[in-house]
Order: sequence, then C-alpha cells, then structure tokens
Amino acid sequence: MTNLTPKIFCIGLSRTGTTTLTQALRILGFTALHYPLGCFEIQRDQLLPIPERFASADAFTDTPIALTYQKLDRLFPGSKFIHTIRPIESWLSSCEKIIGRPITKEQPLWWRDEQNGLWENDGPKKMILIREQLFGSPLFDKEKYRQAHSRHASEIAEYFTGRSQDILNISISQGDGWELICKFLNLPIPSEPFPHLNSSI
Repeated sequence: MTNLTPKIFCIGLSRTGTTTLTQALRILGFTALHYPLGCFEIQRDQLLPIPERFASADAFTDTPIALTYQKLDRLFPGSKFIHTIRPIESWLSSCEKIIGRPITKEQPLWWRDEQNGLWENDGPKKMILIREQLFGSPLFDKEKYRQAHSRHASEIAEYFTGRSQDILNISISQGDGWELICKFLNLPIPSEPFPHLNSSI
C-alpha cells in the first residue's frame, strides 16, 4: 500500500543550501533524501513522481523536487514546502563551478547513495531533463540561469498565494537556520549546531 502521508519538500534550486537543509532535517529526526532521482520516471519527456518510492522517507530535497513540486503537492496533500533561496549573483557563481561539469555516471558518491538504492541507467538522462526544463540548459548558461532563478521564485510565490502556513522561504547562505525551520515545522530547536555543508562553493 502506498504511503501518501504528508511530506516535507525542499523546492529550492541546487546551490541554495539544499544539502545543508537535508542534514538539518536529519538532525531533527526525519529521514531525508537528497536529489532523489530514483523516486521519478520519465514519461513523454516529463519527469513524473513514482508515489510508492516516496514511502521510504519523510523529506526530499533539490532540483527533482523543485521541478515537480506542484505534482507532489497534489499527490501528498498537507505537505510542507521549504524554498531555499540565495542571492542571485552568489548563486550564479556557484552554479558556474558545479553545474558547468559534464553529467556522467562517475559522479561523487552523493549522486548515487540514498536514491532508494538506485543509480539507474537513465540517471544522467533524468538530470539533463531536469536542467533543461528548470534552467533552460543542461550546462551552465548565465543568462538562462539568471532568468530561471527569477522565474522559479515568482512561480512559487504565485502558487502558494494564500497558503503561508505551507511554505517557508529561507536563505541559509545569509544565516537562516534552526529558528525559522523549527517554528515552521512546530519542533523544538535542537542543541546541535545548525549544519553548514558545501558553504565554500
């Protein structure tokens, strides 16, 4: 039986603190999957969630989620959405360093673990599709990515109009952390310091 209970979805773009948020959610006791390609399939050039694959975790982060959050909202009613944001020039600089790399199967381990045990043969195809549909280009293109950054934020603001209880905008790169996240999720602030991963990029 598919578990369609509410989830936590990070709908921020890559390079906005999604890895840090994943770790923060784990510290709070959630099972969190970062960049969960294995939870999706491609049909007719669309990335579609596979509902039963979401039963293994409470929270999901990064661009597969950023691309499909409206579908996930319909699949998992009552879910919470966290939009990680970052100043555009800083974000573009980070994207140029990371997203400019070719997409291959020889990626760091974090591309391959926790995807419900999957690094599928079509993993690179999914990543290219995500980047094309979310950013307008599979490799870094400064102007296209600049437009995508603004468009994504505008679409989220419009989609969640009148639903302030369901959406949290946070800027981890500018110091947001436990206080906002825990208030949003109605949880106590943990004693462990707020994590900061990949902060040098």
